[in-house]
Amino acid sequence: MRSYVIAIITGCLFCANAFASDSDNDKVLDTFDLNPSSKVKPFAKGFIQINELGGNFNNVIEKGRYRFGDAITLIGDNFSALNDPVVVVYQHNNVFNFKPNSISANQLTFNFDVPKGKYALFIYDADSKTNEMKVDAFNNASPLIFGHSEISLSKGKPFTLNGVGFTKDSKIVIGALKVTPSNITNTQIQFDVPNNAAGLQLYVENASSKSNIVRIVSY
Repeated sequence: MRSYVIAIITGCLFCANAFASDSDNDKVLDTFDLNPSSKVKPFAKGFIQINELGGNFNNVIEKGRYRFGDAITLIGDNFSALNDPVVVVYQHNNVFNFKPNSISANQLTFNFDVPKGKYALFIYDADSKTNEMKVDAFNNASPLIFGHSEISLSKGKPFTLNGVGFTKDSKIVIGALKVTPSNITNTQIQFDVPNNAAGLQLYVENASSKSNIVRIVSY
């Protein structure tokens, strides 16, 4: 597996993104576009494509869970065939182009340093582009629950959630109940399941934001 690292300086990229032009309006800034007067064309179907994406937390990928400012890993096919790729992120006329932090045969990681909003992205390389993916990120201060999409709880018993962004103000919300943790760190939160718990959803709430929702399948 071929792997290499491309160094980037985020501040400089923001400057470039803020002032660079896109003459053909294909979302690839002229700085990176090999043919700025002609719109980029798609790769041959299935040659190089993005299949899914996830937040990259100390090289552990949490699919579908990422925040603004986090590193995001794109997972796909034939990334080793990329020569000098750029990740193109856009929302209408708000366009950002990023050099990746790292690339391997089926993963590409970059820093998702954009203002809050809903975006689309694709990989540009050698005047061709991959399929596009929608990016709907959580706020940069939001807690995230890792691993679980469905859980079973036992009333009166302790339960542990792993994730990121937990604070001393965090509460576990189960239906209409707000539960105070018994123990908490930035990456782990423990609580006792209330005997009167009946909700079918759970999430972690901080002072100004809340996490992804986990479904409760049984008590």
